[in-house]
Amino acid sequence: MLLCTSLVREFACGWALGPDLALYRTQDQGAYMPLPNDIQPTMGTNDPPQSPKFTYTARTAWSRILFYITITSSCTNEPFSQFRTPKLPLEINNSSPARTHMLRCAGEVQLRQHRVFVLGACIHRRHVRFLRWDRAGALVSDPVDYVEDPAVPLRFFWCLAVADRRMRWGFDETAVVAARGEVELLEALRAGMDVNDDDDVDMGDDGAEKGFKQDGAIRQAQKTGVMWQRRYLDEILNNQQLYPIYKITCDDAPGCEVPGIPRRTFAYLIGKHTAGTISPTGRCTKGYVALDIDRKSLVFVKDFWCSRAPDVRRELEIYKVLQDKGVEHVATAVAGGDVGGHEGQLTITQNFIEGPSKSRAARFHYRVVLRQVGRPLETYENQQVLLTSVLDAFNGHCEAWTKAEILHRDVSDSNILIDVQTGRGFLNDWDLCKLKNEIREDATQDDERVGTWMYMSSSLLQFPKKPNQLSDDLESFVYVLAIMDFRFHLHDLSATTVDTDGNTIINTKYMHRNADLALHLHTTYLKTFTTHDGYSIGGKEKFRNFCTGTPDVTFRDKTRPLARIIAEFYQIFRPFYQVLDVGEYRALYGPHPHTLPLTEAPLSRRELMMAVFQNPGLDDLDPPQLPPPPPRPSPSLPKSRPFDLRDMTHEHLMPAWRMLSSITEWPPSSEKTVDQFKGLQAAPDLYVPSVSRYQSQRRSLLFKSTRLPSSRELTVDSLNDG
Repeated sequence: MLLCTSLVREFACGWALGPDLALYRTQDQGAYMPLPNDIQPTMGTNDPPQSPKFTYTARTAWSRILFYITITSSCTNEPFSQFRTPKLPLEINNSSPARTHMLRCAGEVQLRQHRVFVLGACIHRRHVRFLRWDRAGALVSDPVDYVEDPAVPLRFFWCLAVADRRMRWGFDETAVVAARGEVELLEALRAGMDVNDDDDVDMGDDGAEKGFKQDGAIRQAQKTGVMWQRRYLDEILNNQQLYPIYKITCDDAPGCEVPGIPRRTFAYLIGKHTAGTISPTGRCTKGYVALDIDRKSLVFVKDFWCSRAPDVRRELEIYKVLQDKGVEHVATAVAGGDVGGHEGQLTITQNFIEGPSKSRAARFHYRVVLRQVGRPLETYENQQVLLTSVLDAFNGHCEAWTKAEILHRDVSDSNILIDVQTGRGFLNDWDLCKLKNEIREDATQDDERVGTWMYMSSSLLQFPKKPNQLSDDLESFVYVLAIMDFRFHLHDLSATTVDTDGNTIINTKYMHRNADLALHLHTTYLKTFTTHDGYSIGGKEKFRNFCTGTPDVTFRDKTRPLARIIAEFYQIFRPFYQVLDVGEYRALYGPHPHTLPLTEAPLSRRELMMAVFQNPGLDDLDPPQLPPPPPRPSPSLPKSRPFDLRDMTHEHLMPAWRMLSSITEWPPSSEKTVDQFKGLQAAPDLYVPSVSRYQSQRRSLLFKSTRLPSSRELTVDSLNDG
């Protein structure tokens, strides 16, 4: 049934718009029909809900939409006026408002549902275009005058009606709506957590490691983990109308097979995602906390569209190597593989793309099931839990490099998680890693840097042809701690006030307008320049701080552990950067001269939100294929010298970690502040750069006002309040 959905909106990720018309199944009527109270406030009219004008009105039920239509009537808002150009831009800021609307609709449908592709249409005055979206792009038809030739749209809908379910609507048939009995398994697990509320949590057998001892802080982290398990289950069970519960199946992961038993298939229940993106194209990673029906335990399901480029390795292969080598403090894969079996689920838009980017545009559907369920690093209770968790991830990174010869290449706060079972940290998301024998030292032909811009090393940011190396990952660990300090601890840029007891606290009424903090974050972590040949560079402030050995953050109390270890890390990196030959690096890895600043314009709060979609995160983009630069002499690599970044290892950073073993008294949990990034707006003279080159350019690099609402926004205090 085709119904009007422009009158009653269902709030989506940061916006309240939706398609003008949507096609639903008649059997889903209870999910999409508006309630009597929905209509009048939206319409601004006194017409009763029984009025004929509401006969074909429905809610924008994103989880139920089969096909959507957007309508425009403005002469200047034709969404495909550039349709004849070789490549139609999909970025929001380069799009017409109508095309922006369609992009968001397609992205939201694919985020809420399990689809291989999505069909839509755009009506502009008396013409209609039909669209087919998949994760490689969109196919757009020529305009059809439906007034002069109404048979064409009628034939289109007739074809949809007679095609099979998979061909008709693009549904992923490996995901089916869970039966009532299966949902009851989730409800029973959630009820059992309340019964066992006072039971002691499992301390695990990890033991002390490199100077840290398991104590009350880790026990508290484990208890908080139980609270997060409840939270995850509540999110699934309490949002079934907006996010129906589905059952998916995955085969054994490589290395998990049982000898003599055929390859096993396991079933999982998933509901509302814990991580996702509204980008309609790219990798479009979605993360779910899921119930393993067979093992009766919670697991994490990572669902994404992997590039079919020849240099891309399947993530399960990496997890198998890590497991075979006995690497600890990393996620463990238990199932997964190509979705759809032998035939797989593939995109087709790339078949209509010309040029070298065709192979990289092709994508296939892929899932990975991980044993560990993590909570965000930012939910740590105190400095000891933070440093223990980051050290765990550091140890996992070290073992992956020394035992398995694998470099992660995307160390960031998003990829260091706290296990809800053990309270220990682990390093996640190995899909951008490279083997040691694949890492080159000479300059790359194109910009092949990967990582999250905010956490990328100074040398990577300044020299775009420099490949990721071990020292770059090690430097990223320093920025993880520095950013946590900026967000959750008192420092010289905090917006503070004094409470009635004379204690210095965060001024929550002013912190979102903290221009000093916004300016510093922009200058040190976000500022970007583009060269005339298309490379993005930055990191000058990071470079300067390491050369002087001075952290860019100044604690109110410099004697506390987090302040001491950050200061020690800067002292460790100082000699490496002081002897770095900038001229040599510029000649070897730098762009051509004549660097120009980006053409920038002030962004309003609304435009900042739109920037989330304009540059889908690193997790949604693969490096573009740049035209080869003009040939120039390539200087030979110099011989290794003392304090050469190329010779830096994990052992260089161990003195900083070992100094923490002498700490007998840790700051209390109350020392952690509210999130000082929450709602932080850029100062009037600051502009968010348009950077979309990097595979892991997640929008967490922007201020909190630009992040999508998710469970990651919750703090430990909010859990305790719940």
